[in-house]
Amino acid sequence: MEEFTKLVISFMGGGVIAGLISWARIARSERETRKSDYIKSQLDNLYGPIYYYTSQNNELFRLSEKIMGAYTEEYSGRKWSEEPTTQNNLKEETTQTIDISNRYIEIVTENNKKAVDIIQNNASFIDPEDNDIFQPHSENLGWLAPERDRLQWGFSHC
Repeated sequence: MEEFTKLVISFMGGGVIAGLISWARIARSERETRKSDYIKSQLDNLYGPIYYYTSQNNELFRLSEKIMGAYTEEYSGRKWSEEPTTQNNLKEETTQTIDISNRYIEIVTENNKKAVDIIQNNASFIDPEDNDIFQPHSENLGWLAPERDRLQWGFSHC
């Protein structure tokens, strides 16, 4: 009987240990899955969209600067005929050029509003190490909107 008891205890002990090992593996796997899901949510809801809009803004700024550089090269500092047809054509061409550049800046402004909404609606996904990056961005954009409206953001027409 004593051998049978040892056998049962040995068998149960092995099962308990195997169960504990299995439980530990499952718990660790669940923690890793939760962490992975959280990081995916951060990317999907905050960092990915912010990256999209800031990258698009950088490209729009580059295009706007390129257009205004071409504008300066083509139209600034030249002596144009005072003839009404020339002046009308010149005004139309410069207005179109400036309008394109201003449209790019308008898209940047729209993107910035979307970025602020994303930050505000998904603040829980901000990594604590990134608070110093997001806080001023949100504050500056909040200040910039009324200031832009007051100054009528963009280049004025000639």
